[in-house]
Amino acid sequence: MPSSRRELLGGLAAGCAGAIAGCSGLADDRREYSPGTDAETEWRFPGRGRQSTAYAPEAVAPRTGVSERWNTEIGWQARRPVVADGRVFVASADGLAAYDLSSGDELWSFAPSDRPAIVAPTVVDGTVYVGFSADETLRALDAETGDEQWSVETRGVVHAEILPAVDRDRIYAGDDTGRVYALTGDGTVVYTYDAVGAVTALAGTRGTVMVGTNGGQVYELYEDGESFYPLWRRRVAGGVRDIAVANGGSVVVSVFGDYVYRLQNGAHAGSDRWRTEFTANHFAVTESTVVGVNLSSLAVLGERNGEKRWTRSGTYNCAPAAAGDRFYVGGEYDDDSKGGYLAAYPLGAGGGLLGGNPERAWKRDLPGVPVGGLTVADGALLAVTEGENGDHRLRAFDPA
Repeated sequence: MPSSRRELLGGLAAGCAGAIAGCSGLADDRREYSPGTDAETEWRFPGRGRQSTAYAPEAVAPRTGVSERWNTEIGWQARRPVVADGRVFVASADGLAAYDLSSGDELWSFAPSDRPAIVAPTVVDGTVYVGFSADETLRALDAETGDEQWSVETRGVVHAEILPAVDRDRIYAGDDTGRVYALTGDGTVVYTYDAVGAVTALAGTRGTVMVGTNGGQVYELYEDGESFYPLWRRRVAGGVRDIAVANGGSVVVSVFGDYVYRLQNGAHAGSDRWRTEFTANHFAVTESTVVGVNLSSLAVLGERNGEKRWTRSGTYNCAPAAAGDRFYVGGEYDDDSKGGYLAAYPLGAGGGLLGGNPERAWKRDLPGVPVGGLTVADGALLAVTEGENGDHRLRAFDPA
């Protein structure tokens, strides 16, 4: 691409994104949050939206406690559930299965082999997109019936979230050889880009796609009508674990190696806005808060400056979710009970009495340990638990 065109694209991205970022920078870093008002929200992508923030600001969710709507046995090694069109879709080592959101009844299942080992799916316009590692393919299934619509052989295994373009005329995916794909709705590959390291995370902006790799690389890719083109590229201090697009288009990145970054956009795209020492295996990002978890602690960071507001020790092997004025985590007890729990905390709290941790909004003990990730949809909180004998169950909880 000619350098003048490159400068034009960079200038457009910098100008638009910089203006948005400038406005968002005026926001109070300890803003107040309101309960959600929409009881019919969905969670169509593993990260809830294209920005992969795992946050649904408008969603009604359990605020003071929960009662179980239903639970059902599912396959082992289950991932975070996604919810669309009255169905819950769960990927596991047994394949992909769809369940009725109201009752928990299984509607259909799909597995191309005995051990498909797939990632969490994405649902767009009645189609479920999912990667299968057993035969290194990306497949599109009918969301209502589970019938296969098409399949595409990829160069490697698809581990990262699959995303649609903003106008839904493209689907983006990445595999463990570092290849990023742009496909049309019928499965035709139109562009590819080879990143450094296995693609571990994707997130979408208004017109681009953010890519993180286990080689410690972060890219912002743009389609110029002929190919993928990197607007910028940044090396971080470890393999990328999670990535999300925050307020104003800047990017929150967690890496294997004890850091969470917020990278700037606009004229300083890719440079540090802040870097905080904390290992976030998974996170949720709201307007003013980053909630990160790992196998030894939970931390709440300020989204604008990265300061640690508070931390709590514990074992958290489940991706958190946030909705309305609450965030939700799944924890594991350290004793011999082999059980776990769900807990909710307030968003936007500046601390508890004398500057301590804020009080939990509620806690619910479970006969298994929450795994995969939490989901908020249809006014409910959905979780997958692993029991002492390795059995997995999908559970839906209503507000108490």
